[in-house]
Amino acid sequence: MFMSLLLWITPVLATPLVFYMLPRKLKRWILLKTFLNDTQKPQSDITYEAAILPHSELKQISENLWIVSGTLPQPGPKFNRNMTIFRIPKTNKLVLHSVICLNQTVREVLDSLGKVSYIIVPSSMHRLDARHYQKMYPKAKVVCPEGARSKMNGWVDIDNSVENILDTSSDYMGIKWLRVDGATASDKKPIELVYLLDLEDAENSKALCCSDIFFNINPESADFVTKMIGSANGFGMTSIGMIMAEDPGRVQQW
Repeated sequence: MFMSLLLWITPVLATPLVFYMLPRKLKRWILLKTFLNDTQKPQSDITYEAAILPHSELKQISENLWIVSGTLPQPGPKFNRNMTIFRIPKTNKLVLHSVICLNQTVREVLDSLGKVSYIIVPSSMHRLDARHYQKMYPKAKVVCPEGARSKMNGWVDIDNSVENILDTSSDYMGIKWLRVDGATASDKKPIELVYLLDLEDAENSKALCCSDIFFNINPESADFVTKMIGSANGFGMTSIGMIMAEDPGRVQQW
């Protein structure tokens, strides 16, 4: 019995160790072909109702900022995915970042906050429910980082890039996009950005909105696999982020 258990558990424990010993370029290639593969096509027959997964109520962070914490389809990583709802100060315009399908009750609360005007798809890893929102809010502009447009692969129709909308809009948006130094090569357009949001609570009060460049998973509540792959370290870069970044040292300095 003991030998059988040992034979079973040894490869399980050895696999992360072998992966850790590989050169960083090879590890990046493996991740892009497996865990971070973004070449899949969407399943067009999935309805909005079928796409609703367990999620929280809206949690208010500021006078004009809310989040909803949801889950991912299983089997798969047991990460939370957070949808951010930002209301542009002194307007009724809502900006949704990394949307997730909501149940009827929470969706009614969302609609009571204002008019959905912009939907930000943060990257190709956060496009799962974007097409449902595009259908629900056809007048909203759907945007993503310029470097991520080619990676949407039919999941959602992108109206414009985040950079172009925020840099050329004549209207006050209350959002500033930032490029994280070292996340991508300097001669390439970033596939993911982070955002500074103007809050209404106090003058010069701001919030930082990000997705995969930085994680914020509590190690005390994380599952075993999340801890094992180094993604439950509180706020900061994960082990996977360190592998995928072009220059991890510059990202950490940023």
